[in-house]
Amino acid sequence: MLLNYPDVMISTSSYLKILTEWLDNQISERLITCYNYDEFNILERIGEGANAEVHKAEWKNSNTVRTVALKFMKSLKIFKKFDFHPNVIKFLAVTKGPSHEYIVILEYADDGNLLQYLNNNFSSFKWADKLRIAKEIAFGITFLHEQDIIHRDFHILNILVHKRKMKIADFGLSTYGANSNSTNYEIAGIPTFIDPQALNDSNYVLTKKSDNYGLGVILWVISSCRMPFENIPKQEIIFHILQGKREKAIENTPLEYINLYKRCWEDDPESRPNSNKILEDLEHIISIE
Repeated sequence: MLLNYPDVMISTSSYLKILTEWLDNQISERLITCYNYDEFNILERIGEGANAEVHKAEWKNSNTVRTVALKFMKSLKIFKKFDFHPNVIKFLAVTKGPSHEYIVILEYADDGNLLQYLNNNFSSFKWADKLRIAKEIAFGITFLHEQDIIHRDFHILNILVHKRKMKIADFGLSTYGANSNSTNYEIAGIPTFIDPQALNDSNYVLTKKSDNYGLGVILWVISSCRMPFENIPKQEIIFHILQGKREKAIENTPLEYINLYKRCWEDDPESRPNSNKILEDLEHIISIE
């Protein structure tokens, strides 16, 4: 279920008014459940970005206590409720905070983000494990693209891990359908995962192929267990990428896997495979490994 308003630059107060009215309507029609804020015991902050702050919380609902993530929105360009998909973080409900602002209740990822998960488990991972991780992420982004959703901030820290399952998260910059034509956004995220076309032109319209560029870099991180160009000063990374430089393949990486992520991070978006093709190629690589 999607809030299908144009992705335009309006004041935060005006947008939140629109969002609040929409949520009020969804709640009154019992399409979204709103729980009492007093049911939540707010624990530590586990994430913060340009669009939201996320806290771990205990949810004292009925006779059970459940760990969830509460997302305190600072600004919203699009609000959505996804039908359940195993590789997309699950939307549970909403609550209203002390200032009567809506707070989104999300599934809590018990293993943190993918980079943390790789660092904690990399020594024990075999290529079968890495390929499973890659396939689950590709499965998730393919689902989003089939719903005509462009993530626009697709990087390693926006992949969460819950019970060993990969979960795509953080849709603060996402666009839906016709709204994806908007260029009224600021480049956010981690430069090494951003489409070079957008790094070079602030008016560039991000597409599904932009997400697939990020996926290609994620595939490389899965093979290396480190961030790209980590030894290059941050202020030089964008120039480095715009010169066409990419990370080198890691020893013992399957050749087909290398060829796949290299196609994903081609400078020309038309040369990049679509998400269905990426998923298909990963399934083929798994079948021959």
